[in-house]
Amino acid sequence: AEGLKEVMMTVSGITQEATLVERQTNRYWSLEYLRRQPNVAWQAVLLMWLREDINLGLILIEDLGLQLPMSFKRYVTLGEPLLLKVGHADPLKDIIQFQELNPQEAQIGAN
Repeated sequence: AEGLKEVMMTVSGITQEATLVERQTNRYWSLEYLRRQPNVAWQAVLLMWLREDINLGLILIEDLGLQLPMSFKRYVTLGEPLLLKVGHADPLKDIIQFQELNPQEAQIGAN
């Protein structure tokens, strides 16, 4: 029974580590994909506030099904549709920054 408990703890640790690696890999390649699409206008929506006091929200890029954090320079309401493009992305540093576009600036494409 003691040996089984030890094996279960080892397997649990390995599973958690594998899950973390998978998440980090998916995030890296998501940011890399967005980095390679600097001129694409993405339709997004504000899902929730992560830190409303500093205008940090969680957005959903609809065409990709990606949820990412975004800092806003203006007040945005939950569920508000947004038009964004990538301002800066560095997958190695796990950084992405978006710029909000006016509908006149947008050429929605690459979808």
